[in-house]
Formats: sequence, C-alpha cells, structure tokens
Amino acid sequence: MFLNFRCHIRKLYRLPENLIINENCLLEGVFYSMKNITFVCQYLAKGGAERVMSILINQFVKYGYKVKLIMLYENIIDYEIDDTVQIIALEWSRKAGIKKRILRWRQLRKLIDGDIVISFLYSAIRDTVIATLGSQTKLIFSERNDPNNDPEGKLRQIIRDISYFFADKIVFQTSMQMNYFRKNIRKKGIVIENPVLQNLPMATEGKKIKIVSVCRLTAQKNIIMSLQAFKNITIKYPEAKYCIYGDGELRREIEEDINRLGLKDSVILHGFCRNIHTEIKDATLYISSSNFEGISNSMLEAMGMGLPVVCTNCPIGGAGEVIKNKENGILVPTNDVKALTEAMLELLDNPDLRNKIRKNACEVRNTYSTTKIIEKWVEVVSEVE
Repeated sequence: MFLNFRCHIRKLYRLPENLIINENCLLEGVFYSMKNITFVCQYLAKGGAERVMSILINQFVKYGYKVKLIMLYENIIDYEIDDTVQIIALEWSRKAGIKKRILRWRQLRKLIDGDIVISFLYSAIRDTVIATLGSQTKLIFSERNDPNNDPEGKLRQIIRDISYFFADKIVFQTSMQMNYFRKNIRKKGIVIENPVLQNLPMATEGKKIKIVSVCRLTAQKNIIMSLQAFKNITIKYPEAKYCIYGDGELRREIEEDINRLGLKDSVILHGFCRNIHTEIKDATLYISSSNFEGISNSMLEAMGMGLPVVCTNCPIGGAGEVIKNKENGILVPTNDVKALTEAMLELLDNPDLRNKIRKNACEVRNTYSTTKIIEKWVEVVSEVE
C-alpha cells in the first residue's frame, strides 16, 4: 500500500526516481524537496571532514533537499558532488582588513539568509556565526576533531566555544568529544558517527605483505611512528612494503625520514589517490598512528572493506569506540612504537587472527551505513526547522 502511495506522490509532485521518500516524511506531511540547506566550508579539498561533507551533500539531494555549497576560500573540490547542487566559490583571501571582512560577512549573509546552514571546521563556523548575527538562520555545526588540539591555540578554542553558543544544534562524532564541552554546549549536542559507504570493494589479501596508511601528511598523523614500527617489521619480513596514500605539508620531511631509516626501497608515498579503495583492497594490514583524531574515515572504510586495522587509541578519538581489541581490530597507545610493532607482528604471524578480524570488521558497514547516518542528520535538520 505504501509503495503505491509513494508512486502516486512521485507523479503528483513530479519527483525524480532517485528521491528517497520514507514513511516518516509522508506521514508528517513534510516534503524534504521544499527545504533549502546550505553547506559552508573553507573548501572541499581532500580530507576527512570534507569527505563526510561531500557524502552528506549528495545524500541530502537524494532526500529531496535543495542543496547549496559555499566555499569561502580556495575553489577546490576533490570529491564528486551531485550536478543539482549550486556551488558558490567566494575565493576569499586569507588575509584581509576589518573593512574587507565586514563586506565579506555581508556577502555571506545574503547568500545563506533563510536557509538551514551546516558548517564544518573552525574558520567556516566562525565566519558563518558572524555573518548570521541577529538573523533567523538556523545553524548546525559539527565538531570534526579532538577539541583539545583543534583548532590550535587557546584564543581560537575560545572563539570556537563562543561560536557553538550560537548554534541551534551541534553534531559530535563521539560521546567523548561531546563530554569535553560545557553543559550549555552539550545540551545542543548529538552524536552522529561518520558514514561508511555501502559500495566499498571487499578486501582480498594479496600474496605479498602490503601494509597501508591513508592520511594527510601532517604532524597530527605522526607518520614517523609508523615508519619506525615498519622498520622493525622489515627485520623479520624484509620483503614487506609500506604504502602511504595522502599528501600534506610534511611530505619532504617524511621523504627524508624514509631515507634516513633506510626504507627507500620499501616505503612508497603515493600521494592523494581518487580510486583509493581499489588501491588498498589487496593490503595485508591497515595502520594509523595519529596523535589525535575524531573518527577516522579511512579507518572506518578500511574496516568496512574487511582489512585488519591497527590504530592508536587517541584520547577523544573514535577508534576506541569502534574497535573491540583483537575482535575487529587492534588498539595501541599513542606514540608507542614498540606497541605498534608488536601488534603488526602479531597479525602478520597469525593468519587466523587476521581472518577473524577481517570478518568482524566488516560489520561497520551495517552499524554506520550511509542510510542510517543520513537519517540521523535528516532528523537533526527537522528539529531545527
């Protein structure tokens, strides 16, 4: 009966076939296609927060929302965005005097006035708050990292906290993230994890030992820890290869570390890779040595593919909330090369443990499916409308 009603609604309102119409939407009389959502970000370059935003943008389109993307600074889009999305690149300069900034905020206010705004990361959130002061614009912000360490500097963290005061809703990745903040911020909060795409290829372990990491080459990711642990691995497994996918400001420094450790023939820096899942599906292990994280997208996707994962248990990071030690992955302390080495060796030495973890890790596809996660976001949006 509901299927027939849904077909009738499609014809009546001339809705596209790929538009998702759920029972709650119809029973409450809410047609998401009538709602406007604007995503505000610095840019949509390669990065975990940007990747999640791109997924949300495309999913909200499927739910019938009219979606707009505003990039404040660089005009960079490294992820596929639905053709129906209106994209506005303002290309603001990073340096500007107060008069120019006021003009910018007025410009942004006109572009988002009356919409529901979703914004990630410090700079975009700060500018969105200033631009909408005194307006009726509904604001949804999302904390994407460890609030102890991001943004850098006490002043920026104070500005972030003040900005959250103006939010109608704040989405956190983990409960530990949310509990970091004061009660007046927590009461606006909800925990929504990162989505795991359902079309990920299933991993099939290759014949050669291939260890992989997918991350930006920044201090946060602590690549030197992974390199030192891999150096220890090559003593027992000299044929092993370590493939690192991603780019960043520390690339040259990491190249020097690779040469210094005598790993030039064993470690490959691939840079940013668009078909990353195809590249890593034959890996033996996935490792992450970050000093701090929110929830790592690459970790979740590696698990969703069925890769055995070894991750540092960051203080506010989501790895500790996702991984059950030696059941669907292995957790090690941050900045502990010995522990990382031992965990990698345990997996390399024990095919049965690898296979057990592979099988269990795949469950994140269901736990954090795109459908389940986007429904949580849609509910948040409906609450602020």
